[in-house]
Amino acid sequence: MRIRGVSVAVLVIAGPVGLRAQEAPKQKPTALVVGIVADTGKRPIVEAEIVAMKHKLTTITDSRGLFIFTGLQPGAEVFLVRAIGYRPESFEATLLPGDTLRLGVILAPASLAVQLPDLTVEVEGRIYSGKMLGFGERMRSSGLPRSAFLTQADIDRLHPNRTLDLLLHAGLKARYNRRGQETINCPRGGSRMAIYIDGAQLGSGATLTWLEPTQIQAIEVYRSAAERPAEFNATGSDCTVVIWTK
Repeated sequence: MRIRGVSVAVLVIAGPVGLRAQEAPKQKPTALVVGIVADTGKRPIVEAEIVAMKHKLTTITDSRGLFIFTGLQPGAEVFLVRAIGYRPESFEATLLPGDTLRLGVILAPASLAVQLPDLTVEVEGRIYSGKMLGFGERMRSSGLPRSAFLTQADIDRLHPNRTLDLLLHAGLKARYNRRGQETINCPRGGSRMAIYIDGAQLGSGATLTWLEPTQIQAIEVYRSAAERPAEFNATGSDCTVVIWTK
């Protein structure tokens, strides 16, 4: 449900006699997002984290499962919603000037066993825990080439200007769309690419031009369906990209 209403304030400053009064520049109306996060039983989830990815803003739900973002710039935005013990979700929305966007987000229980916060795994001298625990486990025991995994140390060493450069380094192929823009494609044929951000799958056709390399902590690239691990196996994709943010 959207509630539209733009309120523009005009300030007139009186000047000396004979001079034209000046009008303050109009500010572009921003967007407001309010929502509630609940489980499949429609019970509010407290302290669920909601991230407005392009704005680089984060908030959490209160005791009623409610959250709010104010002053968002109009345009396309990607929201990531996650909570301990639940499968994360992501969705895209177009924010309109002066609009209030109302959202209801349902999180399903995690299908895999929830990792306890004190569990860790060490790979290449680095300790992984929390949301990065699975990344460390897959890097250590998947049997895939080391090039399928980009760590924080790799990203710091490469110092890329674009996220696209990181994905090309990890084995994806460059291609150009009809507008002449450089994009990425699966390395072993097929155009169906699944993209996950912190475990939540983005919608089909999603791009990563808004995601800066400085926001990324690690990347996994599964070049074919045969390589794809079980937790990312419900996509029907030809290749899979999993990005973990800081």
